[in-house]
Amino acid sequence: MTMLQLAFLRWKPSFALMLLSLVVLTGCSNTGDSALKKDVSDLKESVAKLQAAIAPTPVKLAVYKQYGFTLPLPDGLVPQTAGIGSATPSNDQGQLTSSVGGVSMVLIWTKQKMAPTEAVQGAFEVLKAAQPAVVFRPVNQGEIKVDGQAGQYGAFAALDKDQKVISTGAIGGWSCKNGANFTMIVSGAVQTAVEGSFQGFSNGFKCPA
Repeated sequence: MTMLQLAFLRWKPSFALMLLSLVVLTGCSNTGDSALKKDVSDLKESVAKLQAAIAPTPVKLAVYKQYGFTLPLPDGLVPQTAGIGSATPSNDQGQLTSSVGGVSMVLIWTKQKMAPTEAVQGAFEVLKAAQPAVVFRPVNQGEIKVDGQAGQYGAFAALDKDQKVISTGAIGGWSCKNGANFTMIVSGAVQTAVEGSFQGFSNGFKCPA
């Protein structure tokens, strides 16, 4: 569920309660007390059912920490892992990919010395090279903090040949005290879902001990 949908869910019950107040004020001048009380009671019951029906279901999270770092992932989701320059990943290098709810995430880690700005720019260039038919346009950049460590991020939009936006994404880069460097790419068709997922992954990330 996207952040926009959650905002709508919070707004809709409030709007229904506003309607309830309006009915009460209008009814006082047009109906008897007993009829008004019944109308109000029925409407309260309808509002309660509405609120129960649209209440968002919390996503249960699990902690992934197979290679030293800690990353929150939806419970039951099994990410795919691979090595970088070797057959299998290790605590020193690797990549992890996952996809859920229309949002894809790639996390890359390496002991190769690299500044966060270089990591973000490098990932952006790889995306462009891998999909030459797609136009990748930077839209924002700035600083982030991941587990207390300073990092950088860049946001982008992917456009087709007709200049129509087909997806959006965010790239983050940061270094941990143990010398490991991390790059995370989150992308999807819905911008609010991408932003929320990027924040969730980066806020819940913990560096290797």
